[in-house]
Amino acid sequence: TLQARSIEEFPVIPPVWIRELVESENIGGVTTQFSKFVSSVEHVQVATESNSSKNHYTNGILIEVHDNDITLVGTDGRRLHYASMDCSTNLDKLSALIPAEIATRIAKLKVRQSSKLEFCTYKIDDDEYFSWTVDGIEGFCAVMETPYPEWEKVIPHENEGLIEVSADALSKGIDRVSPIAKADDGRDMIVLNGNQTITVTASAGSIGKGESRIACTHYKGPEMRVALNYVYLLDVLKLHKGKTVHLIYHGDLDPVVVRPSSDGTRSSILMPVRLPED
Repeated sequence: TLQARSIEEFPVIPPVWIRELVESENIGGVTTQFSKFVSSVEHVQVATESNSSKNHYTNGILIEVHDNDITLVGTDGRRLHYASMDCSTNLDKLSALIPAEIATRIAKLKVRQSSKLEFCTYKIDDDEYFSWTVDGIEGFCAVMETPYPEWEKVIPHENEGLIEVSADALSKGIDRVSPIAKADDGRDMIVLNGNQTITVTASAGSIGKGESRIACTHYKGPEMRVALNYVYLLDVLKLHKGKTVHLIYHGDLDPVVVRPSSDGTRSSILMPVRLPED
C-alpha cells in the first residue's frame, strides 16, 4: 500500500518574486559571521524538545536582534540555553521563532566558517517568513506563530555563590554516580554540595548511594547545595569540553547558571529538583 502525506505537512512556498519584493520594500537585514551562528545554534538546540508538537515553542529557536547584538534562545521548559553574538544591521529590533531543525540544518551547511550569514524577516499577506543566505545558498522558512515565554525573566539576578570547576572533571564525577541516578527510583537526580570541593551524590532505594568528589579551582560565597537533573547538567558540560565552567547559584530552589569561565556569551540555566527532605 502507498501512504501519502496530508497537504498540511508540505511547506507553503512564497511566490518566486519574493526577492524582488524584499528589495523593493527596502526590508532591513542582519549580517553576522557564520561560525558564530553555528556555535550559538549548537549551544541552544540542546535545550529544545524535538518530541513536542511542531508548533510548540519548545520545538523552536528564538532569534532576537537588538542594538547590533543577536541572541539565540532554546528551552524545553525545564532548562534554558541562550547565546549571543555581534552583528551589523539597520534594524532597531527583530524577533523570530524558527524550527530548531531548520536552524540546525543551516548550521550544518558545508560553507566557509568565515562566511557572512545574512537574514531578515518579511510578510506576505498574513504569513511571516524568515529568509537567509550564506555563500550563495539561500533559503527561507515560515516563522512559528506560537507565543514564546518571557525568557529573560528566568535569568536569576541575585547570585550568592560561584564555583569554578573543570567541565571534564565534573562530567567524570557525574558519570560515576549516574547508574544510580538513572535507576527507576533514582529520579534522574544528583545532589551537588560544594565550596572548595564539589561532592556529587546520587541515591536510589533499590541500589543504594554513590558519591564522587571533584576539586574546584575557585569558589566564593556560601556552600552550594542543590539537586539537578544529571542528564541536563551533562548536556551542558559536554558543550564545554576542555574548559572550566562557572556554576552560579543562590538558594537550593533557585535556578543554577552554568557558563564557561572565559566566555560570557554562552549561558545555560537549569531548574533545580526539589530535594527529598524538602
